[in-house]
Amino acid sequence: MAGQIIHFDEFSLVPHRGVLLRSGVVVPLGSRAFAILRLLVERQGDLVGKDELLAAAWPDTFVEEGNLRVQIAAIRKALGDSSDAAELLANVPGRGYRFVAPVSFADHLEDLPPDAAAAYPLPLPSDSVLGRSELIDAIADQLLQRRLVTIVGPGGIGKTTIALAVARKVLQTYGGAVAFVDFGPVVDPILVAFRLALALNAPVNEADPIPSLLAFLKDKRMLVVFDTCEHVVEATASLAEAICAGTTGIDILATSREPLRAEGETIRRLPPLAYPDESSALTATEALDYPAVQLFVLRAAGVLDDFRLTDADVPVVVDICRRLDGIALAIELAARRIDAFGLDGLATVLDNRFSVLTAGRRTALPRHQTLLATLDWSYGLLSPPEQAVFRRLSVFVGIFSLETATGVLVGDDMTAPEVIGHLGDLVAKSLVAPDLSGRLTVYRLLDTTRAFAVGKTVEQGEQAAYARRPAEYYRDRFARAEAEWETISAADWLETYAPCIDNVRLALDWAFSPGGDPAVGVALTISAVPLWFQLSLIDESRRALERALLVLDAAGSADAASRMKLLAARGWSLMYTTSPDRETGAAWKAALDLAVEVGDADYQLRALWGLWAGHINNGAFAKALDFAGRFRDVAAQTDDPSNLQIGYRMTGAALHFLGEHREARSYIDRMLRDYRRPIHAAHIVRFQFDQEITARITLSRIQWLTGFPDQAMQTVEANIADAVAVGHTLSLCNALGQSACPVALLSGDLNASERYTTMLRQNTAAQGLDVWRAYADGFEAAIRAGRGDAASAATSLRAVCDALSHARFVQYHAVFLAHLVDALIAAELPGDAVVAAEDALVRTQRTEARWLMPELMRLKAEALSRAGDESGAVDALLCEAAALAEGQDALGWELRIAASRVRQLDRADAAMDHLARIYDRFNEGFGTRDLATARALLDRRHA
Repeated sequence: MAGQIIHFDEFSLVPHRGVLLRSGVVVPLGSRAFAILRLLVERQGDLVGKDELLAAAWPDTFVEEGNLRVQIAAIRKALGDSSDAAELLANVPGRGYRFVAPVSFADHLEDLPPDAAAAYPLPLPSDSVLGRSELIDAIADQLLQRRLVTIVGPGGIGKTTIALAVARKVLQTYGGAVAFVDFGPVVDPILVAFRLALALNAPVNEADPIPSLLAFLKDKRMLVVFDTCEHVVEATASLAEAICAGTTGIDILATSREPLRAEGETIRRLPPLAYPDESSALTATEALDYPAVQLFVLRAAGVLDDFRLTDADVPVVVDICRRLDGIALAIELAARRIDAFGLDGLATVLDNRFSVLTAGRRTALPRHQTLLATLDWSYGLLSPPEQAVFRRLSVFVGIFSLETATGVLVGDDMTAPEVIGHLGDLVAKSLVAPDLSGRLTVYRLLDTTRAFAVGKTVEQGEQAAYARRPAEYYRDRFARAEAEWETISAADWLETYAPCIDNVRLALDWAFSPGGDPAVGVALTISAVPLWFQLSLIDESRRALERALLVLDAAGSADAASRMKLLAARGWSLMYTTSPDRETGAAWKAALDLAVEVGDADYQLRALWGLWAGHINNGAFAKALDFAGRFRDVAAQTDDPSNLQIGYRMTGAALHFLGEHREARSYIDRMLRDYRRPIHAAHIVRFQFDQEITARITLSRIQWLTGFPDQAMQTVEANIADAVAVGHTLSLCNALGQSACPVALLSGDLNASERYTTMLRQNTAAQGLDVWRAYADGFEAAIRAGRGDAASAATSLRAVCDALSHARFVQYHAVFLAHLVDALIAAELPGDAVVAAEDALVRTQRTEARWLMPELMRLKAEALSRAGDESGAVDALLCEAAALAEGQDALGWELRIAASRVRQLDRADAAMDHLARIYDRFNEGFGTRDLATARALLDRRHA
């Protein structure tokens, strides 16, 4: 029966070609389903038992019966809605299946439609080709325009699978004349032409086969697939060029781990299978949209019949696909071991991937049966210098640039031009992946490839020698990088240096390891500070800085400059944690003393800013004002005029908290008028935030307080847009937490406040910004209270106030206490509200946060009134609050206090007249909550 074609219904089965046709059109069917259908058709009318069917599809392999049901379902789907589809295949429950449709046999290809059958055997198709349909269509279209197309990619990525899928897609285009030639077994390049002749059944001259091959092909129209060319690349390139030059109807589709570099060649690099980003939070349904996940699930289900992807499984499966770089072979091998390790266990053992990923298909080529064999095949094709560069590149994790590669790899045995040349060869041979999407071209070893290269360095005893060089390189490179803040834009600086972060981490781990060099680690820690600050990696920087300080202490180092820089950076990193040991003052004070000792004005300014900020955060606003003055004194002695402008901003902020809004506004206006944001971002590294954005934070608060609520919201909106554009997370969070969210709440715009709070939450999620996460909790609770859920909001606000008190971060503590009093009043708990208001006033008086005292006094009066106080304290408090607000030019508070007096005095004429006078002083903001409330009270006067 070998070589015969079997017809049934409107189908034709070509066993020796592995093809099922329907009315002359190829029907996609996986290799196991095809083997089962072939056995059933050849045994037409007989009952074929389940064990026999399983043996046909999985020879020498034990699988569960459920896999047979999956393949039978695939066969039924392939047969589709033919006239007798329901009667073609019968199930005998518990026993097996019977093919019941009549069949007939033909001995020759001529009995098939002339444009349907392959004239040469093609390997059986794989079970599925996932996520590649667009690529297959594109390559098929290219073959109509370009005679030589090469699919290039690393081992195991699926080049042969794609080539076969393209071949089947274009089968009719070539009238069935598609031939597949596997050059993998060819050892001697001289045999390449003979291998092709054998596949084509072409007679050739043994002394010189190419002329007779060309004569055989000259008048033919066909496609030839050259598979696995990388180890005989020159011979296959020469053969391809000869065929394209000596024939007009022969097209070639090649697969190789490197381009053939033949004349007229079109290269299609095969990317890995797509998988979700590491940060993606997906359901199982969403994850299955990604081909890498689909392939893993399909192969896992083939081993464990009851395997189903659940939402809980998604992070583990995505992590496996990501760690295997979306390489199809690696994913298949991993999924096939799920029966041995389970899903979670499989993710754990992937660190030993080369011992785990060995369960390849028995029918696969030896070089594809294990991941190690696949990479060994590629490595063995490299020249000794290429192998050396490949091994040395394993010192990089993640991406690296050409400059970095030469900086680290160049040595006594290798020059820069040699490194560049060998790197280019490794890219061509698909062992190094280039990324051309940015301004700078960068490279990386796929994680699996890097693990293989690391293993080779261990085998060669080279690992210790190679580890030092990148640490020293990044130490020196980042020492230069800080100076570049002054010469290039922040965006360009980040584009250049942000990709280095993974390699900086690796270098630091080596430097502080038992075999490392702590001195290199300390120096690299200091030079990497700008990168951590610009990337807002707070927790990471703090841990690194504390490690470096411990090393200096253990060594008894007298290096004052290094200690000064580490202490200053550590003080900065501690500022936004809610840990109870958040004590920045000592670090900043020690840094200041060292800066004075070594005569470093820049670090004196940094330390004075840190001491000012620490006092602001702790609510010691009068002391903060003193440090702002000291900052201005030092700044006046420097050559950079922006330093003095920053001192004005610090002064204005401290005065604002002290309730001196008119004077504060003059300092802020002066700073914004004269300050010029540098094209670089050195001010962010030195003083934590973008200074212009930070100045507008204070401006927006003063605008609201002094009776310009619309201007305040306009300033907020422009500031947030600017902060987003700058792309600095800390500056954005500061603007959201200190300005956008509270000013929107003051204006009664709950929707805007909710939007800004969501932004704050999202931007603090992955950073060590505990304080701002607490702020976000507080703002969310205040929003809930404003929408009527006062009782639960009060509970949440108590927790926020406790957290901030625990952290000794009291700059905004009293504001959340004010929200708590408001919520307690709304929840009809006036006694608790009075207690909370008194607590807030005591704290505010202690810190001299006079800007908030008028509002807290008003809230206490409201709480006393709800509690039934008739002692006259209510009116006395309101009168005192009004006088304080007037002295501060705080028209916003004056309006609220006047409205409260009208409510308490039940529309007394004097109170109404006072409210009207306050209301008339506004010339904007009439749509805000407070002005709308005042207008409603005034309208009731005539009701």
